[in-house]
Amino acid sequence: MRKRSFNTKLSVLIVCYNQQDYIRECIESVLSQQVNFSMEVLIGDDCSTDGTSEICAEYAAKYPFIRHIRPQKNRGAVKNLENLLREARGEYIAPLEGDDYFCVDSKLQRQADYLDEHPEVMLTVTNARILYEPGATEAEYTFENMGELYMTKEQAHERWYILQSTSMYRNIYSSRFTFPKSTFFSDQYIYLYMLDVNNGMTYAFAEQMTTYRIHSRNLSRKSDSNTAIKLANQQHYLIKRFPWASKTKREMEKYYLDHLYGYQFAGSWRFCYRYLSYYPEALRSSAWYKNFVKSIIWEIKQPIKALLRRGNQ
Repeated sequence: MRKRSFNTKLSVLIVCYNQQDYIRECIESVLSQQVNFSMEVLIGDDCSTDGTSEICAEYAAKYPFIRHIRPQKNRGAVKNLENLLREARGEYIAPLEGDDYFCVDSKLQRQADYLDEHPEVMLTVTNARILYEPGATEAEYTFENMGELYMTKEQAHERWYILQSTSMYRNIYSSRFTFPKSTFFSDQYIYLYMLDVNNGMTYAFAEQMTTYRIHSRNLSRKSDSNTAIKLANQQHYLIKRFPWASKTKREMEKYYLDHLYGYQFAGSWRFCYRYLSYYPEALRSSAWYKNFVKSIIWEIKQPIKALLRRGNQ
């Protein structure tokens, strides 16, 4: 994959959709950064239907280094980031979710300086301050206790769940970069990809430099079966694509398969079958056979029911 030329030090990529309550604070946190280099700010506004677009357009009109990129139709979070990565002209990339914000004004300078001084390092991350919105469920994050560490890709992957808004990494993405079709959460693929391509090292700053907001609308907080299906499929792909990360990804796939076990939906028998790779002892249980047979019967009945409904209309 051929690299593109750089014409600025840093590209800040803001991905947003219907975040009018948060986007202004997000953008202002970028503008408040104290840096001694040039940067561009690309705002990927995925056809917001609230007041987000107007706020983004306001900032783009005021600051020439800010570009408001709004497609003609909604692309989804993965394609939104994919387009920004293709557009980025910075040597380094700092992604930022539209509902998060930088809480230390030296964050970007310190991360860029570190990458300048350590060419062997591919990725830098910072600690995060968690902000729980009313109604949000509190959760534990291992990065809350991380110290300043210099690690290999395997160590970094097993130790943390990397938040996009805390990271800065080298721009290795060309204008033809695409995420695999199975990608549901872009961050789960993108960091494995960059560390794998360059066998890159990772450095973590102990200080909380980014505020990560948790609210009821976070995509990562959804727990419905449709989301679990997509995440189980993504882990299954990542295990094959990045064998060195399979230990952690197998644990995640197992988690989502546990969630799906016993549900009935199109293709559910496949998840029952994959369940056996983690629980081979299930073959000695009548419950597994019942679930497997019920899922196949359920799927056979669906087109028959659809034909009967059409016949009664």
